[in-house]
Amino acid sequence: MKLEENSLNGEFQPASNSEEYYTGQFEGPEKLLELWFSPDAKTVRQQFRSDSSISSLSSSPDGNLPEERRICYSPNGTSVIDLEQEFGDDYERYGLRTVSRKVWESMLELVHCQVLNLIKNEHVDSYLLSESSMFVYPHKLILKTCGTTTLLAAVPRIIEIASSLGLESIWRVFYSRKSFMFPDLQKAPHRNWSDEVAYLDGWFNNGAAYTVGKTNGDHWFLYLTPPQDNCLKIEGEEPVESSYQTLVEDPEDVDDVTVEILMTDLCPKAMDQFYHHPDANQPDAELGGKDVERITGLGSIYDNSLTDSFLFTPCGFSLNGLINNNYYTIHVTPEESCSYASFETNVPLSKGEDISESRALSQLIKQVTNVFQPGKFTVTVFNSQAETHFENIQRHHPDSVNTHSHVYTPYHHDRRGNQGRPQRFNHDLENSPPKSIYINDIKGYRKTDRILYEFEGYNLNFAHFVKRV
Repeated sequence: MKLEENSLNGEFQPASNSEEYYTGQFEGPEKLLELWFSPDAKTVRQQFRSDSSISSLSSSPDGNLPEERRICYSPNGTSVIDLEQEFGDDYERYGLRTVSRKVWESMLELVHCQVLNLIKNEHVDSYLLSESSMFVYPHKLILKTCGTTTLLAAVPRIIEIASSLGLESIWRVFYSRKSFMFPDLQKAPHRNWSDEVAYLDGWFNNGAAYTVGKTNGDHWFLYLTPPQDNCLKIEGEEPVESSYQTLVEDPEDVDDVTVEILMTDLCPKAMDQFYHHPDANQPDAELGGKDVERITGLGSIYDNSLTDSFLFTPCGFSLNGLINNNYYTIHVTPEESCSYASFETNVPLSKGEDISESRALSQLIKQVTNVFQPGKFTVTVFNSQAETHFENIQRHHPDSVNTHSHVYTPYHHDRRGNQGRPQRFNHDLENSPPKSIYINDIKGYRKTDRILYEFEGYNLNFAHFVKRV
């Protein structure tokens, strides 16, 4: 596969070392990138097992098939990796989860951040970084970096790594960030939103860019592509229209919610917990991170989670948590001049409890903001907007269906365009409002904005809050 050339032309140099560039103005708000190479992990697993023609995935030098879980080629295709020895576990690994830590570390050098630690379970690998986090699933990669990191400079390398594994198509792209506190400190292509959009448009077809919120206040940027067979720009090929025909077999991928809480003007007294205090014999690094987890309760936001945290010197805190195939991540910049904290999760909101998702969201917001006591915060919620096959036909061909019928639907679409397993629905032609997780008022705060975007297959809810005085 030959991609269009995207020259770095000297502009995309890694940020300088933190000791060199830090001026007391650290950029806490993160850049967040999601690259989906397939709608779900099981699709990649099936490809891994069935496509023996791709040597980098499933064949040994003599053409014989090795034990699939334990061995595959390294991403450059030159050596065989024993996955159990490489990762120190016996999880079934395929797709992006066969990429070694050394390869990811080399990619992250382009971003100018380092791996601090790795935790994992049977679904996902969680990398705690010197500047935020990375989560690697078999079919997708989520990379989140703060400071003056050059996140988008890694896009070509990530595509190259995935292609060497046989993942030569990209199904979806998401890139988002809050407005920067210190935009003049950023490196290209992150100096302004239009440059970031132009860079992404150079790699992907059918991308759409949005600015959400007050342009003269706190706002949020979003770039995304619709689900399609391949949104990569390939030389000599015309863009194709979106395709929604991939069947998702994992029911946990059908109902999808991602929540971000982005907080500024944090309470100085509350921020003291995120400083390293050597005079009080407080440890730093991983041990100090566990202390902060315990003191603040951030490590127990979710029951039975596996957590990994780090307390920086002289200040700053990061945490990654895993719960089955879901994650949550927290990052804190406590300095009063640039205080910022972020919380992100894709853990289902109701968690099986008998409460609405909106009420569960309110409880989560209160639990998080009680720790940081922000002067201002923004909440973004992506949630699936299910559309049944019957409803799809009804919307496009209203004369061809019975107006009041009990129909067995072969699938429904989730917010990322996935198709779920068969379900029964009672249908009526009266239009009901699209599913949306409402962001309720929060005690002690004034809601200054609430914006709802209805995209194809999912909704985005945005709300901004200011502390009452």
